[in-house]
Amino acid sequence: MAADLRARPGPGDADARRLGTDPADPARLRRGERPLIRWAALRARRGNATLWGFAIATVALATALVGVFRAYQAVTWDLIHERDLQVAFLSAARLREELARYGSELATVTRRPEIYGGSTAERRAGLADAAPQLSVFDGGVVLLDPLGRVQATQPARPERYGEDWSSREYFRSQIVSPRTTLSDITEDDAPARAPAVAVSVPMTDADGAFGGVLIGFFRIGESGASALYASIARLRMGQRVHTYVVDSRRDIIYDSAFNAAGAPLAGPGPEGLGDLTRAGTLRTRDTAGNDILVAFAPVPGTRWALVIEDDWTLLTAPVARYRQVMLGLLVLGIAVPLSGLAWTVLRQRGGRGAGVAVRGGTDAVSALHRVVNAAQMPMLPGWSLAIHQQAGGRRPRDFCDYRFLPDGRLALVACRLPADEASAVRTMTLVRAGLRAAARHGWGPAEAAAEVDAMVAADVGAEPAVACLWLELDPPTGRARLVNAGYNPPRLVLDDGMVDLPAGGGALGAAAGAGPAAHDLELLPGQCLVCHSLPVDELGGEGGHVLDAACAAFQHRDESAQYRLDDLVEMLRARPDHPTAEAAGYQVLLVARATAAPSGAGA
Repeated sequence: MAADLRARPGPGDADARRLGTDPADPARLRRGERPLIRWAALRARRGNATLWGFAIATVALATALVGVFRAYQAVTWDLIHERDLQVAFLSAARLREELARYGSELATVTRRPEIYGGSTAERRAGLADAAPQLSVFDGGVVLLDPLGRVQATQPARPERYGEDWSSREYFRSQIVSPRTTLSDITEDDAPARAPAVAVSVPMTDADGAFGGVLIGFFRIGESGASALYASIARLRMGQRVHTYVVDSRRDIIYDSAFNAAGAPLAGPGPEGLGDLTRAGTLRTRDTAGNDILVAFAPVPGTRWALVIEDDWTLLTAPVARYRQVMLGLLVLGIAVPLSGLAWTVLRQRGGRGAGVAVRGGTDAVSALHRVVNAAQMPMLPGWSLAIHQQAGGRRPRDFCDYRFLPDGRLALVACRLPADEASAVRTMTLVRAGLRAAARHGWGPAEAAAEVDAMVAADVGAEPAVACLWLELDPPTGRARLVNAGYNPPRLVLDDGMVDLPAGGGALGAAAGAGPAAHDLELLPGQCLVCHSLPVDELGGEGGHVLDAACAAFQHRDESAQYRLDDLVEMLRARPDHPTAEAAGYQVLLVARATAAPSGAGA
């Protein structure tokens, strides 16, 4: 009877045991088990986790866009600084060439027999006869004897005859190193007793013995009709806010506004500009509070310096539109994901899911290539450089950049970009960073190539490898060092033939194989170096033939590199297989040295 009275499970109890959801089960409560209703709450929060993940991704995207915008802005500003620095550097070199003509005028007078070998009376008469030739020196001309005493002046100033000028810098410098010398501003040495700068040359007799010094003076603070000021104005440095020429004491010799000559250089001050014996740039504010960029460079062979002030707003005006576009893209890149996030939240609250697809993109290779690629080569006295780039397909495949080193050498780099867009962008960035790091740290081309090789291998990877050519040129001597990493072998065009330089080593980023190959050479006057990425193999060997014909035509021609390059491109386009090269894209770089070496400005 007791057995019959035991509780028997009913139909609902079986379902409860199967589901395990009986909340009144004391054993479950003693074991601390939670009802499965909690899992339902967790599933309800799964949508919130998705939204949080999307929000984190949006913040990461916004951070990346801000970083890209700041990087673009930094690159643009860096290019503006480099452009103004190059303008100052080249303008200072051209100014030295202009000033050397006045030393030549004085040297011509010193070669007259009555000047270098005559008596005092003959020297005074000879200086008077040369007055038309010396009329460019509006401050007058002074002739010193070997002891540094005033012997003659033009115009004549008898009261100054016999003055001892042996302590003057422009006399003592001729004893130590006879050459054309330009002085700082002097107050009363000129015959007109007005502030002036002096150009002095040594005098020697027929036997080469030191016979004195001939000094020409330019008055400071005169109008633009001065011969000295006209020489500076001929440089045509463009629309600048201010252009100054200062001496070693930072006193202004020339002011483009003609209102500060003779006064100390105002503005950032000596601490801001730093050492004027080295070229550099500085972004600062002028005395009126305007945002300006100051570029300065020493005038070679003198103690003078050229200082150029540019309005920063005008400098950045050409890229301001692109900056606004980038800023607009930045706002859109943040607003669109946030709008999608808000729309998703609203849809989920209404019980409906929503999907947002944001698609967009730009050709990063072409955009970055337009900003950082060197489409034109720099100007060097006694040298001629030219480049031609043919884009392959939708985006460029070749990249070139250059930079002047602190000691005056020129560093050039040319590389063949990978076909992959992401790898091409990183390659341009790494190669450009390596070139600037080499200039900053004083690395040679081999060290720079090794550093970029390591960076490419770590960032881009072995597939695809990057073909690259580094060239470091010393313009005065013509000595160059080539480092070839998988690039086409350069060709050296001589007067009596052509020489293909050794083939390059392994490309940058290659997992195995020989490293970059280094080669030293010297470009003599009249010789030309041809660096190219022509797809010779794809042309079936014919590309080499047209290159042979073009290089043969370069011989015995003292034309600029641009004319020679135009001939090569025309010969290439005239061939029936040119579409193959055009589709693949190519780059040709010519470095030619003039037949007649440039004469020194100080001679």
